[in-house]
Amino acid sequence: AGVFRFVDGQVARLPRQPFKGFRETAGLCALTHDLGKATPEFQAYLAGQGNPGPRTRHSGLSAMVTMVVVDQVLAGLGVYLDERRFGTMAAMMVVSRHHGDLKDMKAWWDQVYEARDDPVMDPIARLDVDGIQAWLGEMGFLGLRIAGWRSVFHDLDDWIWDFDEFLEQYTNPVKIFTAVDLLYSLLIGADKLDAALQGSRPPVPGKLKPGMVDAYKAAMFKGPAQGINALRNRAARQVADNLDQALTSGKRLFTLTAPTGIGKTLMAMDAGFRVAQDTDAPVIYCLPFTSIIDQTFVVATRVLKSAGLDPEKQDLLLRHHYLTPMTYQARDSEVLDPDKQEILVEAWESRVVITTFVQLFDTLFSGRNRAMKKLLKIPGAMVILDEVQGIPRGFWDLVRAVIKEWSATYGTRFLLMTATQPGILRRKDPEVHELLPDFQEYFNALSRVDLHLHMDSTIQIADLAEQVMRDVNAGHRRVMAIVNTVTDSLELHNEIKGLLGEQKIPLYYLSSNIIPIEREARIEDLKAANEWVLITTQVVEAGVDLSARVVHRDFAPVDSIVQAAGRCNRNNEYGRGQVHVWRVKRETARKESSQMVYDSTLLDAARHAIAGHGNPIRDTDFAIIVDQYFKDLDKRGAERETLGLLKQMRFEDAGKTARLIENVQANQYFVIMDTDDKAQALWDEYQDILEEPDFRTRRQRFLAIKGEFFKRVIAVREHQRIDGIQPLYQAAAMGSGSYDPETGYVRQTHGGSGGGFII
Repeated sequence: AGVFRFVDGQVARLPRQPFKGFRETAGLCALTHDLGKATPEFQAYLAGQGNPGPRTRHSGLSAMVTMVVVDQVLAGLGVYLDERRFGTMAAMMVVSRHHGDLKDMKAWWDQVYEARDDPVMDPIARLDVDGIQAWLGEMGFLGLRIAGWRSVFHDLDDWIWDFDEFLEQYTNPVKIFTAVDLLYSLLIGADKLDAALQGSRPPVPGKLKPGMVDAYKAAMFKGPAQGINALRNRAARQVADNLDQALTSGKRLFTLTAPTGIGKTLMAMDAGFRVAQDTDAPVIYCLPFTSIIDQTFVVATRVLKSAGLDPEKQDLLLRHHYLTPMTYQARDSEVLDPDKQEILVEAWESRVVITTFVQLFDTLFSGRNRAMKKLLKIPGAMVILDEVQGIPRGFWDLVRAVIKEWSATYGTRFLLMTATQPGILRRKDPEVHELLPDFQEYFNALSRVDLHLHMDSTIQIADLAEQVMRDVNAGHRRVMAIVNTVTDSLELHNEIKGLLGEQKIPLYYLSSNIIPIEREARIEDLKAANEWVLITTQVVEAGVDLSARVVHRDFAPVDSIVQAAGRCNRNNEYGRGQVHVWRVKRETARKESSQMVYDSTLLDAARHAIAGHGNPIRDTDFAIIVDQYFKDLDKRGAERETLGLLKQMRFEDAGKTARLIENVQANQYFVIMDTDDKAQALWDEYQDILEEPDFRTRRQRFLAIKGEFFKRVIAVREHQRIDGIQPLYQAAAMGSGSYDPETGYVRQTHGGSGGGFII
């Protein structure tokens, strides 16, 4: 009953129902999902008097009850036959899979149909149907009869043969896919919260105050705004005014295209806070990388603190990615046990959630039980996709279709934000509203970079090192070189280290070869230092607040090149920054490094986009080049057929196909450095946890150290696989390599055309 009340309350908040009878279907799923436990065998098992087996499994038996009562209710509502069959089957699958993951619907139904005559699945023989019918009547579903369940089942036995024909009727496959996803999320989300909180209601998300971002900026930037700050203020006012007008006219799809350094993060937060304040809905702020999530979380914390709010309470501000601890504390509530805290974090029970694209995509598409309980937070929310160019081209059609469906049916607002706006939401689409329509004016006003193209021939790593040293010797004391592979970065670092000799300028190295905790520390050091040479991979390109006088970039897709230029002269402190693009090819490699990393379609479109704009290219042309580049890609079509999987209700396959991060076999090493006084203790604790016999205790103990533990773990692609996470001590041989305090994991060899592992 508690699950039913939660589900019914959530469905009542939806601006519209995805199909006729959705609310009733969701309510019946909530009421019937555990009725299969009402058997003598299951009750004996609960009392410790029996063993688990086929007759103690409850989900399938519950689904049989669900089938007959949902069919009756939809028939009573006048739902036409084919749609009634689909709604009934969807409800059955949701209930039968509520302890597992969603499966491909047709394959699941085949399994159910094969088991139709199994006595274990007979609710008449195994359940008190009269008592169940009376109880359902008390809950508002009067007159439902379970006695005719077999006739209903066999009336539906031709449904599977009409499956493909039925789905072909829908021109919008995302609509029915999303409806089933939401039905599933409503049930498992309510079920898990009800079980964890033992029937008590989850915390009410904290409230926001009006004008928080403006008040924060006034406190941080005192005095009259001049120069770039005046420009930032003008852009922020335009965005706020345009948002208000768009919301008044019912718009829900927004883009924000603006140059690096204009203050997009605060603009987006202001937009999200305004919507959350007006609608009492959550703000879900998504970014591509954990490193910039933490950076954005710090900004949000400061804004909330300046407004007199307590960002330490997770019901107000929640950070969620794989490294964050499962810690949850609400205002004026007791300290919750670890299981409850974990459920509330994973259910996004907060006013402001800062998370990753991976978490969002996993929620929207995976069909995984663990991920999808938070899907019910998406209706009505303000979802901000920052650095949206990080979504691969192969997902554009899918993301566009899903965004439009959540917006149209469930009232969700989406803001896609970047300096390099891809074609996910097209500007000419009347449903889409650009919040800074004169963005080109701001690109012109913030012109601070020249882009030099060196595309006539390839260069080797040693040649690139010489180019970097020319800038250092010319007195440019902040020089950055971004290459495409870890192997290139290691070779370039070693070359430059030798060329620097006795010069005092610090040499820094960043890539996925370095453990996360050390990467974070180096970025902070780079921000504070006045001079450095930085050798890095793409880890710095999206959202990392570093500013170099000169940037060298190996050839890449246009959005990566423009993002690299965004790390140059960010605050206009150097007059005009200089960015150089090269075609790097190692002496031993068969291909250029860019060809090892990026699809040839992306590189070909990049060459066409940058051609004909002069050399050097001024950054005032970046918006034009980016637009041309993404239009070219859009014409070339999508790379993946995930939309087709959605139309066929293939939940499991769609989830696998829509993964932003592909499953790559890699060895994992826990690094113990001489300078890290916590690492050895963490490793010892981890070893002790592995010996813990009780699974629940073992899991809770690991969750308590997970964030700090994985900050010291690197994943390395190697030919020889090792089991489990292995310790790696500084400068000590382990497995196939060792760990260097400057450049991280050291492989036995760096040659060949494979390029190491790629960030």
